[in-house]
Amino acid sequence: MRVKIVVSGLLVLAATAIGLAAQKLEPLHVKTGLWEVTTNMTRTGQLPISPDVLAKMTPEQRARIDERMKTQGENAQRSRVRKSCITKEKLEKNDMFEERQSCKRTVVTSTGSKMEVRAECDSPRGTKMNVSTLAEALDSENIKGSMQMSASGGENTMNMNATFTAKWIGASCGDVE
Repeated sequence: MRVKIVVSGLLVLAATAIGLAAQKLEPLHVKTGLWEVTTNMTRTGQLPISPDVLAKMTPEQRARIDERMKTQGENAQRSRVRKSCITKEKLEKNDMFEERQSCKRTVVTSTGSKMEVRAECDSPRGTKMNVSTLAEALDSENIKGSMQMSASGGENTMNMNATFTAKWIGASCGDVE
């Protein structure tokens, strides 16, 4: 699901630059190794699913989605702390917004200390999504950033706002990927 891609990609974005075919971004000048990323996210609205997609779901799939949305509520807030291993390859490659024909990307800023990217996507299933992401390397061991997303489809619209901080823990990642 695109929402999950954006949310999980946000954590990688904290320490990398978005790799775009048409617009090369300079990676943030940060250390490689183990990072601790803290994300605070607020979501309002309901998951945008087009009527066509809903019609193709089994009753069990539909019940799981309905239950998850009820559990999380319409105004969900969540904080998450996780560890992430940032390698030189991840810094250079990042594929958060991998090239998709359905997305138009705009690089607002791209330097070793600040990156801002916007994307507008239209899925073949009728979902529209706008994402704006900002990441700033405060120094080689600390990053802060934010993301705003709006997604609409079917009769639902969902908005998500997130802030994140990332701090370098050490050069060795151990068993963290």
